[in-house]
Amino acid sequence: MKVRVRLLGILELLPLFEGKKDIQVDVEGTILKDLLHQLFRNINETSKGTVFNILDGHGDISPNLSITINGRAVSDSDSLNQEIGEGDYIQLFATSGG
Repeated sequence: MKVRVRLLGILELLPLFEGKKDIQVDVEGTILKDLLHQLFRNINETSKGTVFNILDGHGDISPNLSITINGRAVSDSDSLNQEIGEGDYIQLFATSGG
């Protein structure tokens, strides 16, 4: 299943995107968690071991990461299990934490 992904904030500087605003990802699953794990696994492989904390210590989405699916904010505690579908547009906005 293919979705469009846009990384904003510090994430758009990652080499995986090669200066592109949007990329298309062929997701190996049907929920948001599948996309995030696949995408950030790829990012970690291309960023020479840099670790991006997209999840907090409880396995929930980090407060430094905002997500929208088709323009609708994802914010509830079960958001990682939210279903995504063919052609969905997912925006990820990350700020540096510290």
